[in-house]
Formats: sequence, C-alpha cells, structure tokens
Amino acid sequence: MNYELTYRHIEDPSQDEGKNRHLFETAFPPEERPSFEVLLGFEKARFYEVTHQGTFVGIVVNVEYRDLLYVFFLAVDPSQRRKGYGHQIVMDVKSFYPNRRIFLLADDPAPEYEDYQARLDRVAFYQGCGLKLTETKIVELGVEYRMLIDQSPVSKEEFLDLMRDLIGEEVFRRYYL
Repeated sequence: MNYELTYRHIEDPSQDEGKNRHLFETAFPPEERPSFEVLLGFEKARFYEVTHQGTFVGIVVNVEYRDLLYVFFLAVDPSQRRKGYGHQIVMDVKSFYPNRRIFLLADDPAPEYEDYQARLDRVAFYQGCGLKLTETKIVELGVEYRMLIDQSPVSKEEFLDLMRDLIGEEVFRRYYL
C-alpha cells in the first residue's frame, strides 16, 4: 500500500498529547533510549509524530549530520502494525532526503540472543524496505547493534562522529568509550 502520511515535528514535551511519549517509552527498552525529555532536547534530532488521515500511526526520529541521515528511532503504534505504515515511513524518509546517506541501527540478529527471531524479523523488515545489513557493529552501553544502510556505505567512525556531535563529548565517552 502507498499511504500519504503526515509528519508533525514535536519540539518539546508540551507539544505531545502523551501518545508519542508512550510509544517511545514502550517500543524501546530503557537501556536503548534516552528519556523523552532528553531526546527532545537534542538540538540536532528531529522527532516526528506520524499520522494517516488523522489517526496516530507512529514516530520517527532523524538526525542529520554532514551528508548523513540517521534514523535514530522508528516505531509504529501496536494497533497500526502490519498495515504497511512502517514501510511507508522508511520510503518517505528515503524520498525526503535523496542526497543523504541514510542508515539506522538494529539489534544484532545473532543466534545467541534470547529474542533471536524478533531480531531477525526486525532486520528482515528493514531489508524489505531496501536497506542492506552491513557487518558494522556498534556497542552502546553493552547493547550490540548492526548497521543497515540505504545505498552508500557509512563507516563506524562516521557514526561515532555523528553521535559525538549529537550528544556531546562527555555523554559520548560514557556510551562509546
């Protein structure tokens, strides 16, 4: 399906009616996300509420840095999953940023993890959107991720530079060093 989605930029917690925060806090484990307020406070992160014909669909958070676009968080409301909305959000992101190297991180789909099948399914979803799984691994606070890219490669060093720029040197050292 091809949906015409609406993206509303949320700049501070007062603009949220609760559904964005709730989805953000329930879709991502605490060890894999900053607080809602901290996320909205990142000057270079853009948090969007996604709707279709007035119905809340999900959220997407993007970070632009140099010629990169990092899809920091993407979640579809549980009541709207398996309808093609997640795919449409990824396609829209790709069309909104045609001159950027687009990438994201997903939980490492290695068989030693308890939620192996869910990890495989998540990667398969992104591959179905045309993203390619790379060998690049990123570890944040003990959580291991794999990078997926749209077309052009993105190095681990470029990702780390983006995060250093986004969160600042002091926080960066706690997460990545």
